[in-house]
Amino acid sequence: AILMAAVNGKNSAGNPQISALLQTSSETDANRRLVSQMAEMAASSGSAQIQASANALRAFQQETEASQTDVRVQLTLEAMQKLAGYLQAIPGRKNVIWFSGSFPLSVLGNFSLGGNDLTRSYEQQVAKTANLLAAAQIAIYPIGAQGIPVDRQYDFSGPQPPKTGGERTMTQYQVQDLQMGSIERNAANTSMDELARDTGGAAFYNTNGFNEALAQVFKHGTHYYTITYSPTNKKMDGTLRHIGVSVRGGNYRLAYRRGYYATDVALTRPSPAKGTGDPLRPVMDQGTPDSGAIV
Repeated sequence: AILMAAVNGKNSAGNPQISALLQTSSETDANRRLVSQMAEMAASSGSAQIQASANALRAFQQETEASQTDVRVQLTLEAMQKLAGYLQAIPGRKNVIWFSGSFPLSVLGNFSLGGNDLTRSYEQQVAKTANLLAAAQIAIYPIGAQGIPVDRQYDFSGPQPPKTGGERTMTQYQVQDLQMGSIERNAANTSMDELARDTGGAAFYNTNGFNEALAQVFKHGTHYYTITYSPTNKKMDGTLRHIGVSVRGGNYRLAYRRGYYATDVALTRPSPAKGTGDPLRPVMDQGTPDSGAIV
């Protein structure tokens, strides 16, 4: 009830808040059309200068999108790390329910982001986040906050097909728009599935029944077993090591954490610098957060 009250609050009115770091369908369509128009002008006129300008514009758009995604990934990893530090003080398994319409990353695997000539790698940050989530026994349950998505082709608040060019041009645009929408939805659903699978949770999307999804989360995450083992390979080389669990007899579908990074850097805290004066004085200031609270 508390979660649904927050989701359907007065500020959101049941609609997910659009991030300033996410391009709308109209912005994406406008950028795509502009590059296409410049490419068509270059082809019809044979101008190498116009084609070079179109290529430069396309590269600039890709770099802008990559930079926005970079900020989203950094904010997401930082938030997960703080959440893991807060929840680690609570014993047992914790279920984190994440309402969102866009999930920028998974927590296992070498995640990198390419844009123009710059490639951003998040291997170290992702490894640290994954190990902190594992140490805190956190399972993530992503829930698609957009509900059942409406295809952009039938959403009149989004981009509309061109009014000129004839029936063939409009048909090509509609087919391309349907394909792009399908690719975007599949990519988002895949990210949700991977995030849930890697942490031992489950993903829910393409549904408006949030109450039913929450009921399944509670049912799924309330009953669990905790299994502990010590790996025979003691070498901390930072690589991703996969975990496989099987049950003999019966047809079971298991949900568990699929791996960990062989490093203890994420779980070791550096020695605090020696200060001068009373060491307890700074933690007595008004407004100082509790030791386990999220800043």
